[in-house]
Amino acid sequence: MNPDDKNLNNPPVDENNNGNPPVDNNNGGDWTPPEGFDADMFDENHALKPDAVKARFDADAAKQASLEKQVGDMRRKVSNKDALGSEEEYSKGYTNEDFKKIAGEESDRGKFLTETLGNLDKIAKENGLSLAQANAIKEGLYGLMQDLRVIDNRTAEEKATAIADLQKSVLGDKAAEIVKANTEWIKDYGLFSDSEKEMLDLACREGNPLINSVIHKMHGLFGKSSSADIPIKEGVNNDGLPSDTQLAAEYQTASPERRVEIIQQRAAAGRTGTLPISAK
Repeated sequence: MNPDDKNLNNPPVDENNNGNPPVDNNNGGDWTPPEGFDADMFDENHALKPDAVKARFDADAAKQASLEKQVGDMRRKVSNKDALGSEEEYSKGYTNEDFKKIAGEESDRGKFLTETLGNLDKIAKENGLSLAQANAIKEGLYGLMQDLRVIDNRTAEEKATAIADLQKSVLGDKAAEIVKANTEWIKDYGLFSDSEKEMLDLACREGNPLINSVIHKMHGLFGKSSSADIPIKEGVNNDGLPSDTQLAAEYQTASPERRVEIIQQRAAAGRTGTLPISAK
């Protein structure tokens, strides 16, 4: 027998056909679907059927979701026997009504806090946290929101006292006189629009004390000052930075980024210890 004739009956084996005759789509050979696809996903022209593809993807997604649930259930069992079974249970188990009330507000702040608390419930469930652990995280967030004044539960009297203390720490013992003179000047001097007057008046009375320092200096520039003779407490050190008292006043109303900057500037200047932050 001719060796070539023998090869016709025993086609060569390669990694693709596993010993089967090579597929010849152009000459009537058997058609084999691509790896990972079932033959019933194709029509008679070997084109994928959209419905079959969707059904396959849906089945795979359901299988993946089932596996993820099994993994999550196992993780909770292994991580903490006190883990709760649903996000709703974590939500109902948090009893800080003040925080929950604020989160329920119809405002950007309320929407943000509602979404954040929901995400924390999801994290707690996925990671098998106990209710005590989950609530501790929420209380930490609540404390942070208070420090940043996103949430301010102080009474009007407490707020006024804190503002007065801050103003006095920067402007000196005559802070109240300076603030009063500044607000009168803003109101009476024809330099500002009504909206600017409203903004500056609020800033002088309740904002950063350094604003009063700036307004006070503007009096002299415009020659219409009823408070130019009221001295402002000076507090600049040899390292070029304001005093720690001034920095502390700024720190309490500054953005998180500015707070980090203040800490870095003090460290670079060689200052030690902590800022004298007023008790809330």
